[in-house]
Amino acid sequence: MVAFGGFLGPATASAQEPAVASPLTVERIHSGFVVAPDLKLTSIDGDSGTVAGLYGGFITDRRLLVGAGAYWLTGGPGGVDMAYGGGLVEWFANPGGRVDFSVRSLFGFGRATLASTVETTAFDAFHRHGGRLPYGGPGHGRHWDRWSHKGHPTWSDGFEWPSSFTLRYREDFLIADPQLSVHLNVTDWLRIGGGAGYRFVGYAGSEGDRLRGFTASVGLQLGPP
Repeated sequence: MVAFGGFLGPATASAQEPAVASPLTVERIHSGFVVAPDLKLTSIDGDSGTVAGLYGGFITDRRLLVGAGAYWLTGGPGGVDMAYGGGLVEWFANPGGRVDFSVRSLFGFGRATLASTVETTAFDAFHRHGGRLPYGGPGHGRHWDRWSHKGHPTWSDGFEWPSSFTLRYREDFLIADPQLSVHLNVTDWLRIGGGAGYRFVGYAGSEGDRLRGFTASVGLQLGPP
């Protein structure tokens, strides 16, 4: 009896001790592909413009997105065209909340077409009589005064020289486009966001100043449920 009581005592005490909860929890990792149309308002070439684009990639646990994007200038100063694209990385600070914040940047390259106005004042030495290009007829060079030779044009019969003309040329460049954004998680697979950033342009010489500028964007993210 004593031996049986000694065996039963520890077993009863063990049965009365509360169960210890396990610290291990299992949560689903939301990973998959994201597609995001994006619209940017930007400053470019001393004016304002609109840039439309699309980016996407693979997101891990709704926190780190690695992918690529491409953008085109859809509205801006006359004579200016621009397109760029490259790799993209985005990090989300609060993926489980209703409101989330992120840091995103695109690194790549682009191509632009710019227009420049050239004044013709450099040709003033050739101008005569109110901006006309002089013409002296077949005998030109023999006399510097007005004269006509068998009905040919005289000095006063030149044509009007344009005061300026426009050149269009292509410029390739490197780009970094960082942006801070805020997102509203509407559903498990739909997010609406907006942000602000700056478009850095390199390897474009003095023309880089015309292509870089501030941006403000609004867009959607269609991601994994």
